[in-house]
Amino acid sequence: MKFSKRKSYIALYDFLSKRWENSNKENEDAAIFLGSMSPHISNDSKSTDPAYWQDWDTAWQEAELQSDINEGKLLFIIIKFIRNYEELGFELSELIIEIEKQHQNRDLFKLLD
Repeated sequence: MKFSKRKSYIALYDFLSKRWENSNKENEDAAIFLGSMSPHISNDSKSTDPAYWQDWDTAWQEAELQSDINEGKLLFIIIKFIRNYEELGFELSELIIEIEKQHQNRDLFKLLD
């Protein structure tokens, strides 16, 4: 399965946003993260905050240098991207847990394909 950088980013945002909408919405960090990550507000379908797209692009390029992006690498990119914001002080562990759970169920990549 071949993954597109832009399509994967948009699908990841949609997946996380839907999960957050269905949650108790108490995690302000997740709300800020998702608001800044949104590809649906900017004209270029990248992100509301350009730094988010740049961070996604950097993680993607680092993984792509080694070989084509497969499911394992895409999971690595997603986790690396989110952990980058955890290092900046965001509490996003519940997003990572949800991603890992969906990955184990093989549901995540159906959404990102």
